[in-house]
Amino acid sequence: MDLTNLNCINLLPASERAKLQIIEMIKTGQIPSGQKIDQRVIAKKLNLTTAPLREALSALENAGLLQKVPGLGIFCKTYTVDEIEELIEIRGVLEGLAAKRAAGKISERQKEQLLSLAKKLSNSSNYSDKQDFLKDHVDFHEFIAEISNSPNLIQLLDNNHIIQQVLSNISASIWPIEPHDHLKIAEAICSGDPEVAEITIRKHIAPTYKQRLDKLREKYGSNPVV
Repeated sequence: MDLTNLNCINLLPASERAKLQIIEMIKTGQIPSGQKIDQRVIAKKLNLTTAPLREALSALENAGLLQKVPGLGIFCKTYTVDEIEELIEIRGVLEGLAAKRAAGKISERQKEQLLSLAKKLSNSSNYSDKQDFLKDHVDFHEFIAEISNSPNLIQLLDNNHIIQQVLSNISASIWPIEPHDHLKIAEAICSGDPEVAEITIRKHIAPTYKQRLDKLREKYGSNPVV
C-alpha cells in the first residue's frame, strides 16, 4: 500500500492506520532510531485515542521495529552492526526466494513493468532526490515479491525494507542511496529460469553491503548504530 494515499489509509481500522503512519514516521526519520516513543505526542499528532495507539505500538514491537525497555518505555529499535549483517543475510535469502518464485509466475505485462522500472533505477540522471530513488528501489523489490504471489514473503520483506530505509537515515555517508544496476535482476526474472533469477539477485545484494558493514564497524564497533 502507498502510505501517501490518505484516502486508502483513512478506510482502515484506527490501529492499522496508526501502525502504517508510525512506520512512515520511522522510515522518514521523524522518529529516529533510539528515540523514546512519546505516546501523548503521537496520539495528538495522529488524532488517536489510547487503545488503538497501544495496539499499533504492540504490533510494531512484535514486528521488531520498536523495543520495550522495562521501566523506561518504548523506543524506536536500534541495531548493532552484527544484527544488521544478519538482517542482510536474511534479506538475501528472502529476495532470492521471491525472485525464484517470480520467474516462474511473471506475466508479459509484469515483465514490461519490471524492466521499465529497472531501466529507470539504473540511470542516475532520473533522480535529483535520494528519497525518489529510495521509493522506486523499494517499489522494485516489492514488485518482485508481489509477482511471487506469496503473502508471507511480502510481509517479511516489508519489514526488512523498512530497516534499510532507517539505515539510510542514520548514516547516509556510509549507507548511500544511489542508482545502480537492476537490469540484470529484471532480465534474469524475465528469462523464466528460477535458479538464474535466485542467484542473480543474491549476487546483487551481498557485495553491495560488505564495504558498508566494514565502515559501520569502524565507526560504531559493537555499539548500536544511531
